[in-house]
Amino acid sequence: MLSKKDLSENYLTLWHVKGVSFFDKNNMPKKHLNSHQNMSQICRSIYGLILIIGILTGCKSETESFEISGLNFYPLTIGTYINYKITETVYGVNIEPQITEYQIKERVSGVLQEAQNNIPAIYEVRRFRRNTAGEAWVLEAIWTIRGDNQRIIKTESGTAFVKLAFPFLEGKTWNGNAYNNLGRQNYKMTDLRKTFVTSEEANKELVFQNTCTILEVQDSSAVTKNCSESIYAENVGLVYSLSENYAYCQTADCFGQALIESGEKIEQKIIDFGIE
Repeated sequence: MLSKKDLSENYLTLWHVKGVSFFDKNNMPKKHLNSHQNMSQICRSIYGLILIIGILTGCKSETESFEISGLNFYPLTIGTYINYKITETVYGVNIEPQITEYQIKERVSGVLQEAQNNIPAIYEVRRFRRNTAGEAWVLEAIWTIRGDNQRIIKTESGTAFVKLAFPFLEGKTWNGNAYNNLGRQNYKMTDLRKTFVTSEEANKELVFQNTCTILEVQDSSAVTKNCSESIYAENVGLVYSLSENYAYCQTADCFGQALIESGEKIEQKIIDFGIE
């Protein structure tokens, strides 16, 4: 049977976890302290440990509750639509930038293939275009999208891209070109839970409280810039994207100054969304 001294020493060893001591050996009671004092100190230490474990467990649960979110960042309910304002800026040598604005509507219009076994359903996404809000929508293309508990795959003009990967995790990376032959392209997830705000000329402000940003291409140098990123909002889908492809001036008087000589910028920003 363990003596009171052995019991105290065993508790001392038990509650020293990852460099955090719940007993300070230098301040342990001397032999003349009675058993009541020893056991009182042990109980206080146990209570402290339980409290710390509770706090750590609570923090972990809060993080994991966000990480498991996924498909709700790209709703696939039939009739779901998003309208976007597109601004294209084309740069050329010795000319002013050429700016073109128009609107795009993407609508989940139906199911092309029902889910079966472990194969997710394939949805049809109809893409419409118009130059101004007063014009009628004109069908421009039909794309497809499918999603499961691991990823969202969107096929655009015959090329499939892994738009999102689950579960969500800050800094997570994956190959966005895993289902095409364009070569590996690492996508990176960042800025989880950030708020995104957009506004238009009509002072219509849209606020999205829970978003994530996907860095799709980040390739820049002193002579070129090739970057693209997308922002997704919970229960909405894609709310913003930006693509920049530039060639910079390389002559002696401008090299390294990031002066655009040629290239293109495409900005896509949500202006309306809903179900119809």
